[in-house]
Amino acid sequence: MGVTRIRDLASILGKTQAANPTNSALGELAKSNRNMIVNGGMDISQRGTSGFTIGAAVNYGIDMFSTYKDQTSATFAYTSEFLDSAETGSLAPRQAGITRYAKITNTGTDASLGATDRMLFLQRIEGRRMAHLMWGSADAKNAKLSFYVNSSVTGTHGGAIGNGNDTRSFPFTYTIDSANTWERKEVTITGDTSQNMLWQNALTNSRGAQVVFGLGVGSTYSTTAGAWANGDYNSATGATAGVMSTSSATWKITGLQFEAGDTMTPFEFTEREKVFKDCLRYFWRVTRNDTYGEFLPVIRCYSATNGTGVTLFPVPMRSDPTMSVSHTVSSSNFGYSLSSISIGNSDVNHTQCEFFAAGSFTANGAAVIQKTNNTDAVSIDFDASM
Repeated sequence: MGVTRIRDLASILGKTQAANPTNSALGELAKSNRNMIVNGGMDISQRGTSGFTIGAAVNYGIDMFSTYKDQTSATFAYTSEFLDSAETGSLAPRQAGITRYAKITNTGTDASLGATDRMLFLQRIEGRRMAHLMWGSADAKNAKLSFYVNSSVTGTHGGAIGNGNDTRSFPFTYTIDSANTWERKEVTITGDTSQNMLWQNALTNSRGAQVVFGLGVGSTYSTTAGAWANGDYNSATGATAGVMSTSSATWKITGLQFEAGDTMTPFEFTEREKVFKDCLRYFWRVTRNDTYGEFLPVIRCYSATNGTGVTLFPVPMRSDPTMSVSHTVSSSNFGYSLSSISIGNSDVNHTQCEFFAAGSFTANGAAVIQKTNNTDAVSIDFDASM
C-alpha cells in the first residue's frame, strides 16, 4: 500500500508539472527553506513587543533582529507592532501572511552626521544557513535580498551585507518612493569569489554573514554601492541620514528574505511553530508570574547549601548559552533562600546543560528553582546569539 501511494503521488506530481511546469507541486516544494533569514515576518518576540530605547550596544527586540547605535547623539525607540489595515500599501505584506513589523522612531535628532556615527538594524546569519552560497570560492552564487519597508523619509536609503568578522562588505541602496507607504524592495548581491579566508565562518555555527540596514551611517562606515569591499561597511555613500536627523521620523520593516539566485520570489510563509523553534536555537526565555512559579530543573541537593540539576533545552541551541536572570537572585525573589544560580557547559549537541544553585536546602533531598510568593514576573534567559 505504501509503495502504491508513493507511485500515485509521483504520477500526480508528474502530471501537474507537465501541465504547468512554472507552478508545479514539485517546483513549489523546491522553494521551501530558501530563506536564510530567521523570523523574517517579525512574528516571534520572546523579549516582548513594547518599546525600548536603543542604546550604544547590540540590543535585541524581535527575535533574531538587533539594533546598534554608535557615536551619534540621536535617540530612537524600537517597537514590534501589528500591520494596520489603514496603512497605505499594507495589503501586500498581509497577503504574504505577514502580520507584524519592526518600527524605529526618532525620539531625539542628530542634525550633523559625524564620520563614525551609525544607527543600525540587523540580523546575523549562522554560517551553516548560508554555506550553500559558497562565498569565498570561484563557484560563489548570487543572492537576492527582499523586504517590505515603510518610512516617513523618502529618497535613497542604504544597508550592507557583511561577512562574519566585519572585514568584507557589500553596500547597497534602495529608494523610498512614497512616504508612510509599504513598498517591497529587492537587492541583488553578487557572489563574492575572492578572499576565501574571510568567509571561513560560512562553514560553521558562528556568524557567517549579517544583513544590515543603516538609518544614518557616517563616511567611515559607508562606501560605493553594488560592489564588494574590504572593511566593515554598513551602508552606501549617498544614502540619507534623514531618519537620524528628523524629529519623530519613522522607519518600519518586515518580510525580510535572503535567498540564493537572481530572482526575487514571494515571501516564504512559515508556520509560527516552525519559526518559534528556529528562534529557540538562539534564545530561550522562561518566565513565571504565578505565585510560587517553578522553573526547571529539579535539583539534587548534595548538601544543605548546594545542589545541581540538568536543564533540557526545547531545541538544541546553536552553542553553549549564557544565562541571565531578570531579578536579583536572593531570598526576597526566590524560594529556598537562593543566593546564586548558574549553568555549566552543555552537552556536545547543546541539548542540555548542568544547573548549579546555592541556597538553603535539605541535604540529600531535592528542590526546584522557585520564585517567591508574589505575582511579579521573573524570567531566566538562555542566550546563544552570535
